[in-house]
Amino acid sequence: MTSPHPTPILVPLRVDALPVSGSVRKGNLWHRWMPAYSKAERFQDPLDMTYEDFDAEKEGVYLHWRLPGALRRGRTDPGGTPDFPTVPNRWLIVRRSETPGTAHGWVVESDHVAEDGTSPYLRYGDDGKPQATFIGRHTELKNKDSWSEPRPDTALFLTALGAGLTAFSMYQPYNEDVFSFHDRLTGIDRTQDHTLSYLVLGWYSHLAGDPLTPPPGSEATLDQLLHGLGWYLQAGRVDG
Repeated sequence: MTSPHPTPILVPLRVDALPVSGSVRKGNLWHRWMPAYSKAERFQDPLDMTYEDFDAEKEGVYLHWRLPGALRRGRTDPGGTPDFPTVPNRWLIVRRSETPGTAHGWVVESDHVAEDGTSPYLRYGDDGKPQATFIGRHTELKNKDSWSEPRPDTALFLTALGAGLTAFSMYQPYNEDVFSFHDRLTGIDRTQDHTLSYLVLGWYSHLAGDPLTPPPGSEATLDQLLHGLGWYLQAGRVDG
């Protein structure tokens, strides 16, 4: 996470991986539901969900990272409105194959909102009406010029609730290229056995969105900010 302090602080995450081969896909019954946000444009229930086909293009490895608890908990302001902290909106994913020793990388832009996004999302237009769209995308890192930060000065908005689903950050079909990634095993010879490992590292593209950045005019110390999140430093790491 971005911090104004000279020593970076790494907050641990839980990462789950689900390998899906042809036999696994065909040998199991998959229920992967997606919100139908286009119904919200007609003021219908978007949670009357649609079913996602799980065909051969869905094979590969599904990574899902669980946000720290402090970033999944909200507070209610004096007016009764729930307020959730912003979450990291950039994620580096590195896959390493032990046999042979090769590495592959991607960057996920969790808050990319456009028609070319990956996961269903809902935003509101200037007229206040709901608009169905998509969120999240990833870029493959083929060389040092493959990706650069596209919106360094844009204020952050993404929370663990996404467009308002309490399970948004936890249910992988809701959040592909937001809090999860589908590795289609590019460059992997599927006729051979492989041992794969993954690194997932997230950060904030804008300093003001980082919960360890004091609000303007605040004199809060790092210890106070950590305490407010239920985190504490121990032997050079954050627990909580």
